[in-house]
Amino acid sequence: MLVEAVLQKYNIPYTPYKGGEEFKINCPNPKHIDNDPSCYINAYSGLFHCFSCQFGGNLARFVKLITGEYVDLDSLITIEDKVRLQLQNLYKISTKSILKYDIDADFYDTYRLEKQNFKSVLKSKKAYKYLTEERKFTIETIKKFNLRYCFDGQYNNRIIITYKSNGNVIGFNSRFIGDCSSTERYRYFLNDIRFKNYLYNIENIVNHNYCIIVEGPFDLMYMEQMGFKNVISTLNTRLTDEQILTITDFRNIIFCYDNDIESKAGQKARVKNATKLLKLCPNQRVHFMNLPEGKDPNSCSKIELVKAWNNKYKVKLEK
Repeated sequence: MLVEAVLQKYNIPYTPYKGGEEFKINCPNPKHIDNDPSCYINAYSGLFHCFSCQFGGNLARFVKLITGEYVDLDSLITIEDKVRLQLQNLYKISTKSILKYDIDADFYDTYRLEKQNFKSVLKSKKAYKYLTEERKFTIETIKKFNLRYCFDGQYNNRIIITYKSNGNVIGFNSRFIGDCSSTERYRYFLNDIRFKNYLYNIENIVNHNYCIIVEGPFDLMYMEQMGFKNVISTLNTRLTDEQILTITDFRNIIFCYDNDIESKAGQKARVKNATKLLKLCPNQRVHFMNLPEGKDPNSCSKIELVKAWNNKYKVKLEK
């Protein structure tokens, strides 16, 4: 099998455990001197875990720790191995899927280090002023969305917006406070595999009568503060096929994008996304909310948002 083949290929001592379902090995953690092996690797999935230092990961990570580089795991699997594993229904995850666990492990290792610098916004006068005056957020909104502030490290002087899926952190966005280039204004740290096709705030929907799609997280937070429900965000202006399959559960889909004066980026994006959506789901009810010229949801007053809501109109696909 693949795992055993890897152990043999790299001359890793191992002892079969649980009838061969696992192998007992020395921990590959370079910081752990494992004189009494306390690490176990699953014979089929390749996931390993050390019960002494709590270090773990997957087969790709294990090989990387041993060799110092990623190895094409497919090259280590013989045709006989693949056939045997498939027949026994044990080859449940492809080598590409195995790599996802490695990305997870690397992501969470880094995240654990970075989040030590993330503190409550209320501990920073600068961050608190930015959110309450420039973003017009209440303390309740700040707490609801668990906004943090980074005091040190590569995300220093940034508001931290955490993204979760099924209760697990899959990334965060950081917004610099002060003047900087447009390319440096936002800095992301994402678990790319888990983040793919993510919809921010989807877990907080109230019902499926409608959803309001906005571009950014601050727009979403502000609209919820203004009393709007079922607000979600793709965190950009792109809408994937997988995201479309998720939002078609809503009876009405309402785009509330920025009303850009010069670039018209928001207007163009909503037309593009609505067209794509209606081509895939012709019977879907799609609407546009028109904001005042030059404004995004976060820069609008409640009166302006309510007016845009009341004047929303249904989009029809041009024949």
